[in-house]
Order: sequence, then structure tokens, then C-alpha cells
Amino acid sequence: MRGKRIRRSFAWLLVTVLVLSLIPAAYAVAEEGSGAVAEVAVSESARAFKVVTRVEEYGAVVPAVIIDMGETITAGGFDAESFAVTMNRLTNATTVNPTPADRTVTKAYVNDKAEIDPAGAGAASGRYIVLELQYGYNDVNYSYVMQYLGGSNIVRPLEMYTVRQTAAITNGEAVIPADTLYENAGRINLLVDDFSRETTADGLNYRLFTPEKEAGKTYPLIVWLHGGGEGHSPTSLGVGNEEQLFGNEGATAWAEPARQAQNPAYVAAPQAAPRWSRASTPQIRAMIGEILAANPDVDPARIYVTGCSMGGMMTMLMITAYPDLFAAAMPICPASPSPALTTEEYANLADLPLWLFHAQNDTTVRIGQSSDLIWATLQELGKEPSESFKYRIFPTVEYNQHWSWVPVANDSYNGETIGVVDWLFAQAKKSAAYPFKVVTRVEEYGAVVPAVIIDMGETVTAGGFDAESFAVTLHRLDINFMTGGVSVNPEPVSRTVTKAYVNNAEQIDPAGVGTPSGRYIVLEMPYSSSDNADYSAVMQYAMNFANFVASHNVVRPLEMYAVHQTAAITNGEAVIPANTLYENAGRINLIVDDFSRETTADGLNYRLFTPEKEAGKTYPLIVWLHGAGEGHSPTDFGVGNEEQLLGNEGATAWAEPARQAQNPAYVAAPQAVTVWERTDAAKIKTMIDDILAANPDVDLARIYVMGCSMGGMMTMSMITAYPNLFAAAIPICAATMVANPAFTTEDYAKLVDLPMWLFHAQDDGTVVIGQSSDLIWATMQELGKEPGESFKYRIFPTVAPYMEHWSWVPVANDSYNGETIGVVDWLFAQVKTGDFTVTADKAAKTVTVTGRNYVSGRKLPLFAEYRTPSADADGEYETTVTADEDGRFSVTLPAALTTDKPWLGGHKYVVTVDDVVHTAPIYTTELRAHSSARVSLRIKGRAPLNLRTDADPTFYEVTVSNPAIASVTQVNGVWTVTGLRAGTVLVMVRATDGSDLTHAVTVSVA
Repeated sequence: MRGKRIRRSFAWLLVTVLVLSLIPAAYAVAEEGSGAVAEVAVSESARAFKVVTRVEEYGAVVPAVIIDMGETITAGGFDAESFAVTMNRLTNATTVNPTPADRTVTKAYVNDKAEIDPAGAGAASGRYIVLELQYGYNDVNYSYVMQYLGGSNIVRPLEMYTVRQTAAITNGEAVIPADTLYENAGRINLLVDDFSRETTADGLNYRLFTPEKEAGKTYPLIVWLHGGGEGHSPTSLGVGNEEQLFGNEGATAWAEPARQAQNPAYVAAPQAAPRWSRASTPQIRAMIGEILAANPDVDPARIYVTGCSMGGMMTMLMITAYPDLFAAAMPICPASPSPALTTEEYANLADLPLWLFHAQNDTTVRIGQSSDLIWATLQELGKEPSESFKYRIFPTVEYNQHWSWVPVANDSYNGETIGVVDWLFAQAKKSAAYPFKVVTRVEEYGAVVPAVIIDMGETVTAGGFDAESFAVTLHRLDINFMTGGVSVNPEPVSRTVTKAYVNNAEQIDPAGVGTPSGRYIVLEMPYSSSDNADYSAVMQYAMNFANFVASHNVVRPLEMYAVHQTAAITNGEAVIPANTLYENAGRINLIVDDFSRETTADGLNYRLFTPEKEAGKTYPLIVWLHGAGEGHSPTDFGVGNEEQLLGNEGATAWAEPARQAQNPAYVAAPQAVTVWERTDAAKIKTMIDDILAANPDVDLARIYVMGCSMGGMMTMSMITAYPNLFAAAIPICAATMVANPAFTTEDYAKLVDLPMWLFHAQDDGTVVIGQSSDLIWATMQELGKEPGESFKYRIFPTVAPYMEHWSWVPVANDSYNGETIGVVDWLFAQVKTGDFTVTADKAAKTVTVTGRNYVSGRKLPLFAEYRTPSADADGEYETTVTADEDGRFSVTLPAALTTDKPWLGGHKYVVTVDDVVHTAPIYTTELRAHSSARVSLRIKGRAPLNLRTDADPTFYEVTVSNPAIASVTQVNGVWTVTGLRAGTVLVMVRATDGSDLTHAVTVSVA
């Protein structure tokens, strides 16, 4: 941040006063965000410098500052005496010492790059001046980046470094006067800046180093767990998520260019806030899961974990909790966890490669209470010392007797190579060939996990195992019901395995028997609507009593499911030993995975199911709008854009194979960011437009919308905002009382012609029926909408055994108490009627087609066919028009189709749009007859009206208003009308299915 400009005279004095008087305010700015710089006064030149940090084996230091002069500088016009560098120490963990300390400048030189010259000589000229500073162990010359205070390392306020030019310096013939104060522009953190700043979904901060990559290669992941001094408290100075890198070389040593050149790897360094504990294990596990999900080139067979002191303790907790996750572990002088590790936990490490390190004279973590105990206990359990189980004791270590991590990071002790690097990268997990997937399925009460399926990677024969051979566990979520906050419970819970069988496909056998042999082992588990009974639910409901609207379903971290083989199993003559822990490889979401993940240009996430298609056919689009519980907050667990499918069968029921076989359709399910607002209607409309643009086989006449609870409110919002877009709507227990703004009489009046079917449970205590569906039903009737097939209301006395609010369950099932409701048939019978007219202009010899296309802006092909009394004089024309924003269009057919045509007697124009007839074929509004009072008329139509062919002429009946004057005969679908006079009404009636469709045409005689 550039400060106010001041005159050079008295600059240094004035700045010193400002710094001393404004230190608390200045640091408050820096504490708010990474890289913030305190405001100080600077010279008119405002040349900027950066503080350089570098991690040494004893911790991070500031070895130099580098000034960007903004122009080329020649060497020789200055020396180390030409500059003064000061910094501010800390008085305690929250206070800056107001008295600055001097840093000694040892070298001053020009460089053409913003970096320290390893030779310390620099270049003949360049843009930068490098000031090297004295530094060393034990904070020599105040060189440390951090101070150890109150049991933690606190990052000093490096934005309070100052650089003052104490003597005039020359640049060729130019002179830069003394007392120039340079501007602090932040830091250059060598190696540390190569680690990106990251945060997991549950709030764990970590840093991640990503290697240089080659296509097709995979890379190990090293997890470094810091000691007790490198955690971060929000009340401390500093921005956090960096102390774990500055404290020592535990993480950065693995990112050094020379080491990466030999062994490229990802390096992850999470940070505790401020101490590690057993409760941290699922957080770190979730971090690893997120890294794997975001970086598919991480090799799951080569995940390594290491840490020192308290981080060594955390290493032990991670490998005992997730022994099959890691290929190897290196606990360094590990502190003892509380409660202590049990024999059962130690037993999990029987097959894990492990190398312990400790200094003999460590007085901080006593070797006999730590590494010696681990070493002895594991041997008592049968783990033999070998290349896979090693222990290195250092007689003493440099600097501090506790710092065993220094030789490990250096891979060297007293000039001897230890072999840490080679050993670690030689380890690869042997059980990686056995991944499993968690199966989810949406039941009427929500999604459950009915099974896990293990991919054995080879043919397995049945009979060598049973349900008792495996144990399946998962982690629940802890919900703070006062705030709605969510965290992972560190204690796993067990799922009961009821069936274990082989299958030759990666799926559950409906019969629960499997096959004699196959590649997969299926473990079925009990499930029900009561998660308390079997922990089978995919989601948990996070209620916030302080703000009910913020309550929502949160997807459990299913990557924390674990499958443990508890007993040896046989495969023919082969034996897979006990204690094999299988690798979690993700999910199989039945039906849900058939919905693609999509996002609109304005950021609305949605899922889209696409039907199996046949060439030339069109398909309806069903839009499902979820309730308040299925929104997604970016702070939740889970990836989002799936809760709206997992919450209930509102969307997935329409994608079930049996229903799709009868009524193939697109199904779209958008997801709100937490809750729906009426203003979201425009976003959902954009989603529909995107779907139509990408899928020209969506039938514009059959777009349906439905939703439950808050989604029922959003259904009402959509149909009042776009009443002509939809062919029908099904609002289910619509939470209209929360609509903001409330629905008005003008809103309801837009729905008079829209087919609607309301559903609600009489005893609904969440959305009270009298304030919702009853109100809609009554208001619409007051506006003239009569109950009938196009306006229906079904009240369920109750929807037990579930919550009284769940009216969507019988709707999704199309069944209530064993009785078919008829929702499916009713919905697909609704077809949006076209709004088209044909006008003939005799004088101009033109025909104009006008109408409305209910999807605004959509290009639509229009087909017009000219009919004369004789079949050989027909004319056809095809064109494409674009509707305006309201969906209206008008097109005049060209003279080529209309010129020189007889304008008397039996002529008509049949018009279809989008190659789909939205209503019966459109006929001319006026028929003129010859003076002979004789006219022929041919009936023509297109699917989906199922118009009969000439071979079945009884489909239409043609009558006249005065049979005493005119008569009608027909042969092979051609009606001949005689005796026509002005004022006679000709009527055509569709009369086969009870839903009469009538066209009345006034006839006059020329």
C-alpha cells in the first residue's frame, strides 16, 4: 500500500514517529489478509522493496531485502553502508514491540533479477538492488521470520520491515539523495510461495506443493504434520496457514528443486488450529480425499505420512486410524496421544512400512515414553525389524536435542546419508489392487447406502468368505443445532454386513445371491428410513433452530467409508490374509449418476437426465424444483449439485427405467444455493433455454414443472413468471406463505388456462394446508378456473409412516394406499396448445401466419401446405422464424406459394410448427364456395394428434348448421358439401376419445 507523499526533508524522523504511534492500527490491517502491508509514509520516489524469506534447517529467516528501483541501476554507486534496514520484534503473541531493531546489511549489489545471487556478487547493472543481511541460528541479528512465544511460533509483522537509504548513491551521473525511504511491497517466500494456500470443505487450512508434471504419469503424495509450535490461533499475529512451512524444513525439503528433480511428488502440509488431537484425524483424512479428487494423477498406492513431535503423534494417529491409506510412515520423536494408543490400534500397523526417528538425549519428548515404546510394542505383536520396519536413534542432534527432524529433512547425519529419501519412495501400497465403491440408491424417504462393492481385480470364486469376514464403518456428522454448523465425528460407526457374495458385474444382485465366480465382491447392508437404526442414510439433516430456513441436508463424507477384511478369505487355493483394508475408490450412485452435472452461464447448478432417443421423435421436459432441505451451501460437506436428487424421489422417479420405458422424457433438477427466492425464476428460465438450445428434440408443447414445499413455492413462481412456457404444473405442499413478494391476484390470474394439479396432506404441520394449497384452489376458482381434468386437487388424509409434510412421496410413487393416483398419465396427456392463426389476403394474394411460440426467442421451423379441391394442385412451403421475447411471431408466405392460385372454393392452409402440431391442424378462417354451392374438403394432420388416414375416414365427423339446406357426404376421407349458402356453419368434430376438439367455420358464397 503506497502511503502519503511527504517532502524528503525530515522524512525519516516523521516516518519513525508515524510507525511508533500507529503500530496497532497498522498491524490490524495486515492481520486481516495474506500479504496486507501496513501504511507508512514513503518518499516521492516510492521505489519498492520486498522482504525475502528462506527456510533453513533451524527455521525461516530473512536473508535479504530486494529493492525494485524501477529503472536500470549501475553497480559501484553504493555499498552496504548506504542503507539501513530495521524490523519490529514481538513483545508477546498479540503485541508488536514499538521499538524497531536494526538488521545488519552485509552486502549490497545490483542484480538483473529479483533474487539473491548465490555468489553474492550481482551484475554490472540491473533493475534491482539486493541487500543481503546477517542471519543465523538463535535469531542472530533478529533474522528469524517467527518468534517462539507462548508455546507457538508467531510470524513477525514483516510488513513493518523498513529500508532507508542513509547516504546519497549514484547511478551513472544521477544521484539518489540520502534519507530516501523505500516502500514495503510484501514478501518473496522462497519455496514456501510454491505451496498453494488451500482450505478443505470443513475448514482445515493446508498448503499444497504440486510437482512439474508429464502427461500420463502419476506422483506420490507426502503429508507433513507439523509440531506443537507451528499451529495457528486466530488471536495470534500473522495470517496463518504458513507457520507449518516456516517452522522447519519438514515440508519444504521435499519441494527442493534438486529433490523434486529426482523424486517429483505432491507435498501437503495441513495446519492445526492450534493443536493436533485425535479429533483431527477425519479432518486430515478429508483433506487427502479432496486432494485425490482434485488431482487424479496422485498415485493412491504411494501416499506417505510423516511428522515431528506433536506431528509425530498425529502421524501415529493417522496410520492407526487409516492403516491402509498409506504406503509408509515416518514418525519423528512422536509425542504421546491422549488417550494412549491401544493394543488394537497398534495391531493395525502389522503390515505398514514404518521408520521411527528419535534423539537419545531428547528431553522434550522422552525416547523411552515414545519411540522405544512403539518399537517394543510392535515387536511384541509380531512385527519384525526389517527394511519395512526400522528405527534410527541419533545420539544427539544439532541445535536442540529435540530436533530429530533436522537430519531426517537433510537425509544426512554427521556427513552420512541416512537413506530416508530412497527408502520412502521405494514403498508402495500392496493392497491398492482392491478398491471398493460405495453404492447409493434413492428410496422414497431419501438416499441410502445399501451396499459396497469391492473390485478384486481378478476372478474370485464364491464360498471362501461370508458376511462375518468383513467390517464396514463410516463417519457420522455432528450437528450444532443452534448454529447449523457441521463437523465430522472422529469416531467411526459400524454398518452391519448381512450378505457377502461374488458377482461378475459391478452391481447388486436383486436376488442377493450373486454368481459362482466373478471380479467383484458385494457386501449388502441393512437400510431403512430410520438412520438411527442402521446409519444407512447418505445425508444428515442439519437443523438451525435459530434460523429454520437455513436448515438443510448435508451429504456425509462417503470417502470416509472403510472396508476392513477381518478374517482370512480364500480364492481357490489362494489366501487373502486378515486385516486387509480396502481402498475407497468413490461411489456408484444408482439413477443419480444418469443425470449429467451442468451449470448455466450465470452459475446455477443443475442435473439433467437425457432419455434414450429415437430419430425423429421429440420428448417432454420435466423440471423438478427441490425443497428447502436440498439446497447447498459452499461451506457444507459434499460437492453440491446432488442433494436435490439424493433428498427424495421427486426427480429420480421420472428417470426410473420402467417409467422411462413408458414415457421417455428429459428431467432437469436445478439446485438453489441454500434456498429458493422468487427472483431465481429468471435463472431457472435460463437453464430451460440452455437445455432447449442444446437439445432440439425437446418438445416445446410438453414442458412440465413441479416441486415440493419451497420447491412448490418456486413452481408457483415459475408459472406466474412464465405462464405460457409450461404445458402443466404440479405444486406439491407449496410453501407459498414464504414467497417474497407474496403472490397477488394478478399473479394467479395468469394461470387461468394452465393445467394444474395440487397435492397436499391434510395434517401437514410444516406447510399448513389452509395457508397454501387450499388458498391456491379457492383463489383460482374465484378467478373463474373451474375444477376438472385441467384443474385438480388431491388431499391426502395423511402420508404416514413418514412426516406429515411429505406429500411428494405418493406423488412420486403415483400411488396412495395401494391406489393408483394417475399423476403420470395425467401429466403426459397435457400438451401445450398452439396459438396460431392463418389469414388470407385475396387482393395481395398472400397468406400470413401469426402466433406464439411459448419458448421466447426460439427459432422454429414452420411448415405451410396449400390445399385445393384437387390433389394435384397442392403447394408446400417450409421456412424458419424466430419468436420475440414474448414468444410471438408472424410470417407472410411468399408469392411463389400464393400467386395465380384460385381464391374461390375449398382452398385452405394447414400450418404446423416445429414439425409438431400443437393443436388440431389450423384451417383458414373463412371458406368461400363456388357459385355451384359445391365444395370439397380434405382433413390433414400430423403426430402427435394421431389423425387417422383416409383408410379410416370415421375419425372426423363433418356436420352443417342447417341440414335442411346443406348436405354432407364423404368418400375416403373427402367430404363433399352441397347446398351451401351464406351464413351456413361447417363444423368438424374430433370424436374418438371423448375429448372433443371442434372447429367451426363460417361459409359464404361468392
